[in-house]
Formats: sequence, C-alpha cells, structure tokens
Amino acid sequence: MLPTSENFLLARLPEPVLTALTPAFSEVDLRQRVILQEAGRAIEQVYFPLSGMVSLVAVTLAGESIETGIVGREGVVCGFLATGGLPSFAQAIVQIEGRALRIPAATVRAMCDVHLSLRTELDRYQAFVLMQAQQNVAWHALHSLEADFAAGCCSGARSSKATGLRSRRSSSPTCLAFAAQVCRLPPPNCRRMV
Repeated sequence: MLPTSENFLLARLPEPVLTALTPAFSEVDLRQRVILQEAGRAIEQVYFPLSGMVSLVAVTLAGESIETGIVGREGVVCGFLATGGLPSFAQAIVQIEGRALRIPAATVRAMCDVHLSLRTELDRYQAFVLMQAQQNVAWHALHSLEADFAAGCCSGARSSKATGLRSRRSSSPTCLAFAAQVCRLPPPNCRRMV
C-alpha cells in the first residue's frame, strides 16, 4: 500500500479520489541536486513529496537563478501547472533527499476534470506557492534596499542598532500563519528572529 497519508495534500483528499489516483502513482527516491522539472518545458510528471524538500528556482537567460519557493510533504511539485497543460515556469531541484509519489501529468489533468476536490486542493496549494514567491520578492527587495542604504550612509563602525536596520526573514510568523491557513496545516511553532 502506498503511503499517501504522508503527503498533507493527498491526506486531505476524499477516499474515492485517492482510490482513483493510487494505480497511477509510483514511489520514487528524491536524490539531492536532481532536477525534477526544467523551466520552460512541458510537465510530464507531478510529484507529491513524502519527505525531503524541493526548491522552485527561477532561471534567467543569463543563467542566474533565485529560489522562489520550496515544496515539502505539505504539497505538490508541478501539480497546478499540469492541470492546464502549461509549461513549467520554474526549475524544480531536490535540495533535501527524500521520497515522493510520482504520477503522470496527463493523469492529474484527467482526474481534475472528474474530481473537483483534487482541482480545489491543487489550486489552494498554488495560492501558497504564489504567496511564497511574493514573500521572497519582498524579502529580497527589502534586503537590497537595506544593503544599499547601509553601504551609502553607514560606515563599517555603525551597527544595525544605531542605524535602525533590522533583519527580516521570508518565513515571518505572518507568512507561516498564512501558509498554515491556506494549506490547512497546524500553526507552526516559530520564533521571531531580529
């Protein structure tokens, strides 16, 4: 029997939907640094991590990259985009080894047409991924401004306390609480870092 309950998104699906999906799943190992999906390419496989972590990375034409989101056992890699037959906007790279349930994208598309609850959960998770990307953009913009300000106005002798600058984290309590709501996860136990 496949461990579908180890993925939080799959665990929220009604039993008839899981029963319909199960024959198409295959359990795979996620090896560090393996690219599961290239940006700009058609999505052929969808991954529901059971453990480990996958980074979603935006890659420029010049080859520069930035992590825009992460996926763990709370979600799915390429699920939302597969439902519309869209190419991947990001590269999906395994950062922490683990396991996943893999399913053909065509099967996910077909199941979404039949099972509204599957489409709803994929849409809900996509909202979370979008929120992660927005938080990352804000974090990088703020840190870039802080660095520019510090470099232009502050000497090396001035501390962040003297300038009023504070460190921010993309996984702020507000961000994590919102993620818990969207993904129906228990609120995380976190502390604020300043």
